[in-house]
Amino acid sequence: MPRKTNPAKGGSHPKSGRKEVATLSEPRLRVLRAVADLGPQVRLDTLVKHLDGHPNTTRHHLTALSELGYVHELTCSSCGVGRPAKCFTITKAGRIAEASSHVARTRISALELMAAVLAEQSAAKDLAYEAGHKWGTQAEQVTEENVEAMLTDVGFAPYHDDDGSFQLLACPLLDAAQKYPELICRVHAGYLAGRVDAATRLEPFAGEGYCRLLVGKRAADADAEGAPSITQVSDKRGPVCPSCAEHHTA
Repeated sequence: MPRKTNPAKGGSHPKSGRKEVATLSEPRLRVLRAVADLGPQVRLDTLVKHLDGHPNTTRHHLTALSELGYVHELTCSSCGVGRPAKCFTITKAGRIAEASSHVARTRISALELMAAVLAEQSAAKDLAYEAGHKWGTQAEQVTEENVEAMLTDVGFAPYHDDDGSFQLLACPLLDAAQKYPELICRVHAGYLAGRVDAATRLEPFAGEGYCRLLVGKRAADADAEGAPSITQVSDKRGPVCPSCAEHHTA
């Protein structure tokens, strides 16, 4: 049986031998575009300032891009004293991937347009959750043990907190979420509930610079306690959106 390739991992096309362009999340594409725009050599601190992000998150995306062969880490050329800093430069494969990202940006624009239309509907919040849930159920299902890897692939930049929850340091639909937070957050809540084979609870803006995701027993317990937040829980019988509770910020 011929070996299947995974385009998301940058595998080769089975017939032509051409290397497929990996599917990148919007946050990762932003980092790749920044390396291209600020190059030919750009330091990590310059990227962080340009992206208005967090050093650890930016480094995380750079590591993933480097593994895909889209950026290359090298020693910056410098005339100063001390140990030379590390810089990043985009590769030929990275430029191809960056060019392909125009398709992704078109999809984001289409999503924003749909959100604008949906926002005018009386049941917009319920519809947004249901749409996200259907999106999640159509994707590859993941177990509770594989949630972190899935969150990383989608573009949430998860940080596994000491209490067992996940801090989501990035949003794969950031631009749309900033314009329509009431809807996009519910789309993501539905998506996670539909894709994860366990109860999930998404708490948008739970802290400064991040959303929180609870999975499994923690999600069910928090919902039972009635903690103040937007609450979306699924027990795999279908989407449950308790009155699509009002959005709260910490």
